[in-house]
Amino acid sequence: MKSLAITGGVGTSIYMAPEVIISDKAAMTDFPFACDIFSYGVLAYQVLAGHRPYDNHPTCVDKSIHQIKQLVVQGLRPVLPLDGSWPAGVAELVQRCWSEEPRDRPTFSDIMLALENMKAAFDALDGDGAGDGGSDDDAAGSGCADGAGAGAGR
Repeated sequence: MKSLAITGGVGTSIYMAPEVIISDKAAMTDFPFACDIFSYGVLAYQVLAGHRPYDNHPTCVDKSIHQIKQLVVQGLRPVLPLDGSWPAGVAELVQRCWSEEPRDRPTFSDIMLALENMKAAFDALDGDGAGDGGSDDDAAGSGCADGAGAGAGR
């Protein structure tokens, strides 16, 4: 069986959790999936906002990726829209994903539950749940052939 050793600093810089940037092995060992949750939150922001996380951030103008990484360690996060353009609960979930403390981030199971609850609320607004695009099995599926999703727990 392959070792699941954690290596700091490996990955795409704009999605890195602070503990990965500074190679905090203790945090990465105590909360091994928390850095993935952080990255997921940054990616979710990019998908919902329609642009790279720090491209429109006033603090990041004319900054190198190295400087942005240091700002992330100091607490910089993408700017969330305040105009209500994101569905209810989504901004709060994304913010929880990139919490400063790894222990404060949700698990992937928590994220799935929150997204399923949001979907149910949207379906209820729709009246009949039509247009959900798939079966309940699809929503719970992991995309893995064996059904065991990566990061299903911590």
